[in-house]
Amino acid sequence: EASSPARLRRRASSLGAAPRDPEPIPPPSPQAPRPPAAEPPLQGEKEAIFEPSDAELLRGVAAGVVARPAGEFAADVMRRAALSHAGMAVLEELLRGPGAGATAAAVAEAFAGKGRVLAVHSQGHRIFCRLLEAGNASAATGSLAGEALDGDGGDLGALCHHKNGHLSAMAVLQHGAPQQQRRLMAAVGSEVARLARHRYGCRVVIEALG
Repeated sequence: EASSPARLRRRASSLGAAPRDPEPIPPPSPQAPRPPAAEPPLQGEKEAIFEPSDAELLRGVAAGVVARPAGEFAADVMRRAALSHAGMAVLEELLRGPGAGATAAAVAEAFAGKGRVLAVHSQGHRIFCRLLEAGNASAATGSLAGEALDGDGGDLGALCHHKNGHLSAMAVLQHGAPQQQRRLMAAVGSEVARLARHRYGCRVVIEALG
C-alpha cells in the first residue's frame, strides 16, 4: 500500500507519538524588486576627438594664411570641433572674431541635416547658439535652426525640456528668423502650464514672454 498522510498518522499513534499534521510548505519568498534599468544616455552626449592640428588648421583658415579645406574633410573637421570641448573653445573664439560670418556658414554647412543633433549636444548646443548670434543672416544657419525645430518629428516640447536643447530654443527666440520665432512661441503657448513647471522649460517660457 502506498504511504499517505493518514497511514503515517496511524503509525505514529500506535507508537505512542502524538499525531502531527504535515508542516505546511511555506510560500515562496517574494523576489526582491529589480532595480530600474539605467536611463539611456541623452542624445548627443558623446564627445568627438579633436586634435591640436585641427585647431591650427581652423585658426589658419580664419586668419587667411591657410587655404580652406574642401569636401568631406572640411565638414569632418568642423563637426569634430563643434562636438568636442577643445574644438568648441576654438570655434567660439573664431565666432567672435572678424571672420565670424564665414566660420558660422562653414559650421552650419557641415551640420546640414543634423540641426537637432547639434542643438542638444553637450558641447554643440553652445556652438548652435553662437551660430545664431554670429550668422543669423546666413541661409545655411537659418536652415540649421529650422532643422533643430523639425527634429524628433517636430517635437518642440522635447527641445524645450532638454537640458541643452532649451538653451538652443532660447537662442532661436532671440536670434532666429521671424517665422521660426513665431512657430516656437506658438508651441510654448500651447503647453505653457507644463513648461512653466519644468526646470528647463520655464526658462524658455520666460524668454518667450520677454
